[in-house]
Amino acid sequence: MSPVSPHWRARGAPASCYNPRREGRTPGDAVPSIFRGGIIIRPRISLVLAPLVALLVFTLVAGCGNGGKTDVGTGTGPGKEVAEGKKRPADQQVLYDYFEAIDQKRYRDAYNMWSESGQPTSFEEFKASYADYIDSVKVVSARKLPEFSTPDRETFQVEFDARYIKKYPAGSGEIPLFWMVVPDPANPGDWLIDAEGTGP
Repeated sequence: MSPVSPHWRARGAPASCYNPRREGRTPGDAVPSIFRGGIIIRPRISLVLAPLVALLVFTLVAGCGNGGKTDVGTGTGPGKEVAEGKKRPADQQVLYDYFEAIDQKRYRDAYNMWSESGQPTSFEEFKASYADYIDSVKVVSARKLPEFSTPDRETFQVEFDARYIKKYPAGSGEIPLFWMVVPDPANPGDWLIDAEGTGP
Protein backbone atom coordinates (compact mmCIF):
# COMPACT_ATOMS: atom_id res chain seq x y z
CA MET A 1 0.00 0.00 0.00
CA SER A 2 1.34 3.47 -0.88
CA PRO A 3 2.45 5.94 1.90
CA VAL A 4 -0.11 8.24 3.45
CA SER A 5 -0.83 11.17 1.16
CA PRO A 6 1.08 14.36 2.08
CA HIS A 7 -2.27 16.15 2.17
CA TRP A 8 -2.93 14.43 5.48
CA ARG A 9 0.11 16.08 7.18
CA ALA A 10 0.84 19.65 8.10
CA ARG A 11 2.70 21.53 5.43
CA GLY A 12 6.43 20.77 5.70
CA ALA A 13 6.05 18.03 8.38
CA PRO A 14 7.96 14.73 7.95
CA ALA A 15 5.93 11.59 7.35
CA SER A 16 6.97 10.02 10.68
CA CYS A 17 6.39 12.88 13.11
CA TYR A 18 5.06 16.35 13.58
CA ASN A 19 6.84 19.20 15.40
CA PRO A 20 4.63 22.26 16.09
CA ARG A 21 7.64 24.56 16.27
CA ARG A 22 6.08 27.44 14.39
CA GLU A 23 4.48 30.09 16.50
CA GLY A 24 2.72 31.97 13.75
CA ARG A 25 -0.01 30.82 11.48
CA THR A 26 0.09 30.57 7.73
CA PRO A 27 -2.89 30.48 5.33
CA GLY A 28 -2.62 26.71 5.38
CA ASP A 29 -3.07 26.68 9.18
CA ALA A 30 -6.37 28.55 9.05
CA VAL A 31 -8.31 25.32 9.46
CA PRO A 32 -8.26 23.93 13.03
CA SER A 33 -6.07 20.82 13.28
CA ILE A 34 -5.91 17.82 15.60
CA PHE A 35 -2.56 16.19 16.30
CA ARG A 36 -2.81 12.39 16.61
CA GLY A 37 0.00 9.89 16.37
CA GLY A 38 2.26 12.13 14.31
CA ILE A 39 -0.44 12.86 11.71
CA ILE A 40 -2.31 16.12 11.35
CA ILE A 41 -5.99 15.61 10.71
CA ARG A 42 -7.89 18.62 9.49
CA PRO A 43 -11.56 17.90 10.17
CA ARG A 44 -13.08 19.81 7.27
CA ILE A 45 -10.58 18.43 4.77
CA SER A 46 -10.96 14.88 6.08
CA LEU A 47 -14.71 15.05 5.62
CA VAL A 48 -14.16 15.85 1.97
CA LEU A 49 -11.34 13.39 1.35
CA ALA A 50 -12.67 10.44 3.38
CA PRO A 51 -15.07 9.21 0.68
CA LEU A 52 -12.35 9.55 -1.97
CA VAL A 53 -9.83 7.66 0.15
CA ALA A 54 -12.37 4.92 0.87
CA LEU A 55 -13.02 4.58 -2.86
CA LEU A 56 -9.28 4.39 -3.55
CA VAL A 57 -8.78 1.68 -0.93
CA PHE A 58 -11.71 -0.31 -2.30
CA THR A 59 -10.31 -0.06 -5.82
CA LEU A 60 -6.88 -1.26 -4.70
CA VAL A 61 -8.34 -4.19 -2.76
CA ALA A 62 -10.56 -5.17 -5.67
CA GLY A 63 -7.58 -4.97 -8.01
CA CYS A 64 -5.53 -7.27 -5.77
CA GLY A 65 -8.36 -9.80 -5.79
CA ASN A 66 -7.89 -10.51 -9.50
CA GLY A 67 -4.16 -10.07 -9.66
CA GLY A 68 -4.41 -6.40 -10.55
CA LYS A 69 -5.89 -7.20 -13.94
CA THR A 70 -8.96 -5.60 -15.42
CA ASP A 71 -11.73 -7.89 -16.53
CA VAL A 72 -12.48 -7.01 -20.15
CA GLY A 73 -14.73 -9.97 -20.86
CA THR A 74 -14.19 -13.11 -22.91
CA GLY A 75 -15.55 -11.74 -26.18
CA THR A 76 -16.26 -13.89 -29.19
CA GLY A 77 -12.77 -14.25 -30.61
CA PRO A 78 -11.20 -17.41 -32.05
CA GLY A 79 -10.02 -18.58 -28.62
CA LYS A 80 -13.57 -18.84 -27.38
CA GLU A 81 -14.80 -20.49 -30.57
CA VAL A 82 -12.10 -23.14 -30.34
CA ALA A 83 -12.79 -23.72 -26.64
CA GLU A 84 -16.51 -24.16 -27.21
CA GLY A 85 -16.24 -25.96 -30.54
CA LYS A 86 -16.98 -29.67 -30.85
CA LYS A 87 -14.79 -32.07 -32.78
CA ARG A 88 -16.57 -33.57 -35.76
CA PRO A 89 -17.13 -37.33 -35.84
CA ALA A 90 -14.64 -39.14 -38.07
CA ASP A 91 -17.32 -40.28 -40.53
CA GLN A 92 -18.28 -36.65 -41.12
CA GLN A 93 -14.77 -35.21 -40.94
CA VAL A 94 -13.57 -37.23 -43.94
CA LEU A 95 -15.92 -35.21 -46.17
CA TYR A 96 -14.48 -31.91 -44.91
CA ASP A 97 -10.94 -33.21 -45.39
CA TYR A 98 -11.72 -34.51 -48.86
CA PHE A 99 -13.10 -31.26 -50.24
CA GLU A 100 -10.42 -29.21 -48.49
CA ALA A 101 -7.89 -31.27 -50.47
CA ILE A 102 -9.86 -30.63 -53.69
CA ASP A 103 -9.98 -26.90 -52.95
CA GLN A 104 -6.20 -26.82 -52.37
CA LYS A 105 -5.56 -28.86 -55.56
CA ARG A 106 -4.15 -31.76 -53.53
CA TYR A 107 -5.79 -34.28 -55.82
CA ARG A 108 -3.57 -37.22 -54.84
CA ASP A 109 -4.53 -36.78 -51.16
CA ALA A 110 -8.20 -36.63 -52.12
CA TYR A 111 -7.85 -39.68 -54.34
CA ASN A 112 -6.44 -41.67 -51.42
CA MET A 113 -9.53 -40.89 -49.33
CA TRP A 114 -11.66 -43.21 -51.48
CA SER A 115 -12.37 -46.81 -50.54
CA GLU A 116 -10.88 -49.53 -52.72
CA SER A 117 -14.29 -50.42 -54.11
CA GLY A 118 -15.39 -46.84 -54.77
CA GLN A 119 -12.14 -45.38 -56.09
CA PRO A 120 -12.15 -44.24 -59.74
CA THR A 121 -10.20 -46.43 -62.16
CA SER A 122 -7.27 -44.03 -62.59
CA PHE A 123 -5.85 -41.02 -60.81
CA GLU A 124 -5.71 -38.99 -64.03
CA GLU A 125 -9.42 -39.44 -64.63
CA PHE A 126 -10.14 -38.51 -61.05
CA LYS A 127 -8.00 -35.36 -61.21
CA ALA A 128 -9.60 -34.23 -64.47
CA SER A 129 -13.09 -34.65 -62.97
CA TYR A 130 -12.27 -31.82 -60.54
CA ALA A 131 -9.43 -29.75 -62.00
CA ASP A 132 -11.34 -29.04 -65.22
CA TYR A 133 -14.56 -28.01 -63.51
CA ILE A 134 -14.05 -26.68 -59.98
CA ASP A 135 -12.25 -23.46 -59.13
CA SER A 136 -12.89 -23.60 -55.37
CA VAL A 137 -15.06 -25.58 -52.98
CA LYS A 138 -15.85 -25.66 -49.28
CA VAL A 139 -18.19 -27.85 -47.25
CA VAL A 140 -20.79 -25.71 -45.52
CA SER A 141 -22.54 -28.58 -43.76
CA ALA A 142 -22.69 -32.37 -43.80
CA ARG A 143 -25.84 -33.96 -42.36
CA LYS A 144 -26.08 -37.67 -41.75
CA LEU A 145 -29.25 -39.35 -43.05
CA PRO A 146 -29.98 -42.13 -40.52
CA GLU A 147 -32.76 -43.61 -42.67
CA PHE A 148 -30.23 -44.33 -45.41
CA SER A 149 -27.33 -45.34 -43.18
CA THR A 150 -26.05 -48.54 -41.59
CA PRO A 151 -23.09 -49.19 -39.26
CA ASP A 152 -21.09 -50.30 -42.32
CA ARG A 153 -22.11 -47.51 -44.70
CA GLU A 154 -23.37 -44.05 -43.88
CA THR A 155 -25.01 -41.49 -46.12
CA PHE A 156 -24.59 -37.72 -45.81
CA GLN A 157 -26.33 -34.82 -47.48
CA VAL A 158 -23.66 -32.19 -48.08
CA GLU A 159 -24.07 -28.47 -48.77
CA PHE A 160 -21.25 -26.77 -50.67
CA ASP A 161 -19.96 -23.29 -51.32
CA ALA A 162 -18.37 -23.80 -54.73
CA ARG A 163 -17.19 -21.81 -57.73
CA TYR A 164 -17.16 -23.59 -61.07
CA ILE A 165 -14.95 -23.17 -64.11
CA LYS A 166 -17.71 -24.80 -66.11
CA LYS A 167 -20.70 -26.98 -65.31
CA TYR A 168 -19.84 -30.09 -63.37
CA PRO A 169 -20.59 -33.20 -65.48
CA ALA A 170 -23.21 -34.63 -63.12
CA GLY A 171 -26.81 -33.94 -62.19
CA SER A 172 -27.64 -30.24 -62.52
CA GLY A 173 -24.07 -29.21 -63.33
CA GLU A 174 -22.97 -29.03 -59.71
CA ILE A 175 -21.23 -31.36 -57.25
CA PRO A 176 -23.64 -34.11 -56.15
CA LEU A 177 -25.23 -33.52 -52.75
CA PHE A 178 -25.23 -37.09 -51.42
CA TRP A 179 -22.08 -38.89 -50.29
CA MET A 180 -21.55 -42.34 -48.81
CA VAL A 181 -18.70 -43.25 -46.46
CA VAL A 182 -17.46 -46.59 -45.09
CA PRO A 183 -15.06 -47.60 -42.28
CA ASP A 184 -11.40 -47.80 -43.26
CA PRO A 185 -10.44 -51.48 -42.82
CA ALA A 186 -6.74 -50.62 -42.54
CA ASN A 187 -7.22 -47.88 -39.91
CA PRO A 188 -9.93 -48.57 -37.32
CA GLY A 189 -11.80 -45.40 -36.40
CA ASP A 190 -11.15 -43.74 -39.78
CA TRP A 191 -13.56 -43.53 -42.69
CA LEU A 192 -13.27 -43.49 -46.49
CA ILE A 193 -15.52 -42.14 -49.23
CA ASP A 194 -17.31 -44.93 -51.06
CA ALA A 195 -19.78 -43.27 -53.44
CA GLU A 196 -21.48 -40.06 -54.51
CA GLY A 197 -24.90 -39.49 -55.99
CA THR A 198 -27.65 -37.06 -56.86
CA GLY A 199 -29.97 -38.88 -54.44
CA PRO A 200 -29.64 -41.10 -51.35
